[in-house]
Amino acid sequence: MLHSKSKSIIIIVSTLILGVVIGLLTSRFFIHHRIDKLAGMRHVDGFVNVMENVIRPSENQTEMIREILTNQYKRISEFRVQHIVKLQVIMDSLKIELEPYLTDKQLERFEKMNSRRRRF
Repeated sequence: MLHSKSKSIIIIVSTLILGVVIGLLTSRFFIHHRIDKLAGMRHVDGFVNVMENVIRPSENQTEMIREILTNQYKRISEFRVQHIVKLQVIMDSLKIELEPYLTDKQLERFEKMNSRRRRF
């Protein structure tokens, strides 16, 4: 039969492990929620919703602010596309410059990282 000291240690260690697991799962949830929210801003509706939540316009401001946000989103979207194209040119150049010095495994990791970056 376990002594009360052993029972106490088991309870404390179990509580600690449970706390770590809950903390990791909670952290992961919030990180994914934040990423989803940022990804949603790639679309006009997501951008407008996030900005309206930040600004919190009054009822008589909502229509005008929504129109301004929608128009400015077009500019932001164009900038984002230009940025992505320029960044891809730089990454392609980097790959060409690094390629002679990298092993097949290193090149594979570089390409995997580059393909992940393109999704965002």
